[in-house]
Amino acid sequence: MAKPFQAQEPDLDLGDGRDELNLAEFPLSLLSKRPDQDAKVLVFEDQIWDSQSRSMVTRKVTISGSADCGLPNASDEEVLLALIQITKLQSFRNKKVHFSRYQLLQILGWEDNGYYYNRIVSALNTWLGVNVKWHNAWRDYSKKTSWGDKGIVLIQAFELKKRERSDSASYITWADHLFESFQAGNLKGLDFGLYRALRDSIAKRMFRFLDKRFYNREMLSFDLATFAYEKIGMKRTYGLNNVKQKFKSAIEELVAVGFLKPMDEKQRYRKRRAGEWDVCFTKVEQDDGQRLLALEIDTLPQIENELVRRGVSRARAKSLAVKYPEMHIREKLEEFDYLMSRAEGDPLRPQNPGGYLAQAIEDNYTPPRGFQSQDGLKRAQQEKEAQALQRKEAREAKRKAEAVRKAVAEQEFQQKAAQVREYLTGLTERERKAVEKSALAASPFGSSPSPMVRESLIHNHVLELLENKG
Repeated sequence: MAKPFQAQEPDLDLGDGRDELNLAEFPLSLLSKRPDQDAKVLVFEDQIWDSQSRSMVTRKVTISGSADCGLPNASDEEVLLALIQITKLQSFRNKKVHFSRYQLLQILGWEDNGYYYNRIVSALNTWLGVNVKWHNAWRDYSKKTSWGDKGIVLIQAFELKKRERSDSASYITWADHLFESFQAGNLKGLDFGLYRALRDSIAKRMFRFLDKRFYNREMLSFDLATFAYEKIGMKRTYGLNNVKQKFKSAIEELVAVGFLKPMDEKQRYRKRRAGEWDVCFTKVEQDDGQRLLALEIDTLPQIENELVRRGVSRARAKSLAVKYPEMHIREKLEEFDYLMSRAEGDPLRPQNPGGYLAQAIEDNYTPPRGFQSQDGLKRAQQEKEAQALQRKEAREAKRKAEAVRKAVAEQEFQQKAAQVREYLTGLTERERKAVEKSALAASPFGSSPSPMVRESLIHNHVLELLENKG
């Protein structure tokens, strides 16, 4: 007989959550926490520079709900994001994700009672009927593909058990396209604890979007209308002055929690021309937090330390260090560092570094073109140095051989010169002049060559006489 399911406190590090990159770019729900009976479809669009086509691309996301449940609201989106955190706890291994109601309520920070249980049921029913069309708006960041079109649902199935047992827990099944995106590493870090603590729905939406866009930069500027209507999901019936008023409490909350730097209104909103404004945000430099994180990282084992410093979560770094040989991880670290050394905007440079690195280790990605490992570079350098040494030794051997040859030739010459002098010394004056005359007579230089040529002619002529005599 199966035992009753004992709910346990979630072991999720709320500060080490995850968000899917495509889901963080556009709103997927109403800003209100209550259903809007008049809203049947949500449409959001923007324009972005596409480096592959070298042109501006219009991106468009269309969200439609079912006839009975309608469009998702802000609470529904919180449930969806909490389910991503549970999937992260299970290392994104399976698209069918088991959980307990208690666990989901704990992650959401909701009370364990019938009201909030019914909110979860309502959210799952709503998401089951939601269809999302992405026109030039869905991207596989790990493959650096161009923006493409997709029509997807987010959740394929779910079941909430009223009496959960160890062999019969509640579950959801993610849609294939979304789960494939999880497994491809199209994920970013998210401080879910901070997100959950925010009270304002606008602040929560701002936090998700800005946290994605703040990657590798501290200051952001957007067209106010595009930011408000297409990224936050404000009603287009609101004028920009009304938008600023609505934004006021949300921005104040994000400043209060230490996410955004405070600015006065003239700094925050900059007028370009009549009716056109920019809105600016600056991220707080986390000096104290970074020092604390550095201390925490320095206490980790070295290989985990290397992973965390490159953006992998501490929990996943620990898991990778346990599962894979250190040599394999270090090979992937080198390949990753090579890619990250490429220029900003290079299509080969990972946009989600931590997720890419973890996936590269797990799936044993092929080394990028042009990459050489440190060992390979060392071997190549050693081979180059060995070849240079061989060439140097060959030149030295040739030089020595040439020196020996010259020494032998010089010795032979001196021996023959001594023989010539001895021969000439033994002749009478008349005989010596006859020999000299005979040597010069056969010369092509005439009867009066230079002293050096004359001496050489006599030398060679005497050697011939000696050889003939011998």
